[in-house]
Amino acid sequence: MAATMVCDMSASDNNNNGKRRTNEYRAARNDFLNHLTTKTENVSETRDLRSSPKRDKASALSDFYRLLATQDIESIWPKYSYLYHNQYHKNLTRRNFRQLFLSTIRSRSTQRNLHRLLVLVDDMKECGMQLKNNEYDALMHWIGGRTVPNKKFHHLTEALALFDEMQQQNTVQPSLITYNTLIHIASQVSDIRMAQRLYHDMIAHDIQPDVYTYATLISGMGKMGDIDGLAQMLEQLQEINHVANNTIVWNAALSGYSANGMTDKVKSMFMEMHNALQSAHRHSQQQNDRFEAPPADTDSFRIYIEVLLSEGDRDGAVNALDDMIQHDVEPIAAVYNALFRSFMSNDSEEPIDLDDTQTDDLETVKRLYKSMLKLNITPNSDTMYTLVSALLDLGDTNLALETFVQLNKKSEDIKEVQDSDTVAALTRRRFEIDTVSPTKLEPNHELLERLGKIVK
Repeated sequence: MAATMVCDMSASDNNNNGKRRTNEYRAARNDFLNHLTTKTENVSETRDLRSSPKRDKASALSDFYRLLATQDIESIWPKYSYLYHNQYHKNLTRRNFRQLFLSTIRSRSTQRNLHRLLVLVDDMKECGMQLKNNEYDALMHWIGGRTVPNKKFHHLTEALALFDEMQQQNTVQPSLITYNTLIHIASQVSDIRMAQRLYHDMIAHDIQPDVYTYATLISGMGKMGDIDGLAQMLEQLQEINHVANNTIVWNAALSGYSANGMTDKVKSMFMEMHNALQSAHRHSQQQNDRFEAPPADTDSFRIYIEVLLSEGDRDGAVNALDDMIQHDVEPIAAVYNALFRSFMSNDSEEPIDLDDTQTDDLETVKRLYKSMLKLNITPNSDTMYTLVSALLDLGDTNLALETFVQLNKKSEDIKEVQDSDTVAALTRRRFEIDTVSPTKLEPNHELLERLGKIVK
């Protein structure tokens, strides 16, 4: 019944779609062999797999097991492709496939790794291995748009098709994570009706929603402008003093109200959360029947500061940051970036004539940047653009150039691991890949153009 309600797809359509996807995934494997490592260190190795003499099975499997231990998908995949093309992959156990599956889903969110995951799932099914519950959940998350910044409706359609397939299995059943994943995807593509249908479906199956379920629904309502629905759900959670009525849910509500221009509502809710944060520094409060707001956290302050800036209250926003730090709530780069942006001029070509106000503003920007460095807040590309642009607009060209060089140097401080065939080195390289943000700190074209004119 649940599958019919959610997907409305016939069995024949599912079979045809499944065959089509299988053919596409298998065809993608040949593309991987040609393009798999064009940006990695294994180009020659991968291409040689098709032309090199066939190795004995024991040796090939031994090499694969050794690399499998590193969890580095860029090193593992060429070996796995070799096993497949020589039919050695049929000697792998369910545990081996499980390890390979985990290495793939823990890799970077790229289309290439998505195709690898789909091919791997196809191979597992070909070997008669049924996916487990958490494997379905992970796959649903990936095909539901993990590799793209903005999800499209087809991501939801494909995730629901996988959900339908999952429900047809006798040994696996949807879990809380399954429903939360689908509700999140539906909310991201602004299909709030589907999100609500999934919400009611999980309750019908005696699966209790958690904080992330409610936060996602409230966020989706705010995104769609359904303020009445947002307020109603938040009020219901408050009335029953539900465990999900916490900071995460309130932040989702703050974001929803902010997106719809209800700044007074944002500020009043934040003040309740701020009062709760102050109370949290005292002794634990006694339980009572009266509802109390949850304490503010980093995201609460971020939303509040952005609202103050949108109203032109920059001094209030700076004071909010100071208050945030005083209460041991660690800021993030986005908070500083928003503040730096508020000091940027709308017309960068206008001649700069410093006055007392601009001098004070310049000192404030310097103080903010020193605070960012002192707290070890990692800058990003937006930090470079907003901070350097603000310094230029405030007339301190030398400091702007120095800061630009300093930020560029920070982005180059990551040490590259030398090539090695040892498991230890490969494991270390994978750790660095996973713990270092794949997004490099890079200046945008507008900033480079502007700096170029200055240094000419």
